[in-house]
Amino acid sequence: RQVMTEQRYYTAESIGKMKVVIAGIPYDSRVSASSGLNYKDGDEFGFRLFPLETYRNGTFLLEAPIRKAGGKVTIQLYDLVRTTWSRK
Repeated sequence: RQVMTEQRYYTAESIGKMKVVIAGIPYDSRVSASSGLNYKDGDEFGFRLFPLETYRNGTFLLEAPIRKAGGKVTIQLYDLVRTTWSRK
């Protein structure tokens, strides 16, 4: 993605990833939002908890497995600190 800050263009590549694990089965989550450089605070980004593949015709397909797991899911976040910024 390309970001403009102070009238300069930068290219940024965020590497952070997230998985949701339900009953031992991992589901990759996708980034749903991100921001550019925030003064001295770094980057911001968010993930979609459940991927779009877990929905069909407006129905959440993982409802039964989550109920069977007692309503518990595990969230795995990794590679969160790696962001590469380069001047264009």
